Amino acid sequence: MTYILPGNLTKLDAFTLRMMVDVLKDHETTTDHGSGYCCQVAAQYKVRVDAHDSIVASEKADRGVEASVDNPMSVPQRNYIQGLYRKCPKHLLSPEMREQADKVVKHEEISYEAASALIDCMKAVVDGPSIPKQRDNVRLITPAMVGFLRSLLAQREHNEQVDITALELLPFKQASEMINRLKSAPYKAEPKSARYIPEDGFYLVDDTYYKVVTSERTGRPSARVWDGEIEKWEYVGQRPFKFLTKNHVLGVEGAAKFGELYHRCVFCTQQLTREESEKVGYGPDCAEKQGLPWG
Repeated sequence: MTYILPGNLTKLDAFTLRMMVDVLKDHETTTDHGSGYCCQVAAQYKVRVDAHDSIVASEKADRGVEASVDNPMSVPQRNYIQGLYRKCPKHLLSPEMREQADKVVKHEEISYEAASALIDCMKAVVDGPSIPKQRDNVRLITPAMVGFLRSLLAQREHNEQVDITALELLPFKQASEMINRLKSAPYKAEPKSARYIPEDGFYLVDDTYYKVVTSERTGRPSARVWDGEIEKWEYVGQRPFKFLTKNHVLGVEGAAKFGELYHRCVFCTQQLTREESEKVGYGPDCAEKQGLPWG
């Protein structure tokens, strides 16, 4: 049967939509329709679901987005992913997960199952692996003790027989005793290797932009990461120093990509108003300061 969609129907929220779709699926498998009341309800639900799908398809066509996928993600999932996207270093995700996250940020549809897997993956990157509090009714080491114990094992002379990759599974009492022994042990003779500190400037790791700045007050360098959602540099401290190298220094191709994506200068983040500036990703003033070609 063909239904004419009334003009006053609107989109459904995620919960109502899933409820109506489930009812329609159950109705298709129903053999005894009895008084026909269930058919009337199903007909009303189908009109509303079809209206919702029509509105969504029209909106996507206006934005040039492909048709909706089957069983799309919910609104809470979309909002949660967009929040995680600002905190999660994208280069630590697999290429497939990066592609899914970019689709969500661009307001494209992904499936409910893909969104659930993406959330689990991004949470693992942002929060780190979950650590159980106890095992077999035995209290386990705390996360703070794990970090302290790992640093002691690296710094002190010792004969401790422990798996450094499984410290999270140590019983609390055993870990406390080991920490006390290591605290009284002498430091290792060899000096700690110097950590590479990136110079002030701009860096590109995969699709993530970083800016390193040295504070005039403290003299300490720190990094900012570009948040494309709010179009601002967000402070992230020295955590990116673990993977930033000279090979990641921003080049002309990376600057041009930044200008194409955000229509801003990668160096001063001002809006680019000239066509020549958008092609290279920066304006003439910043080009002169950075010693780069322009125009």
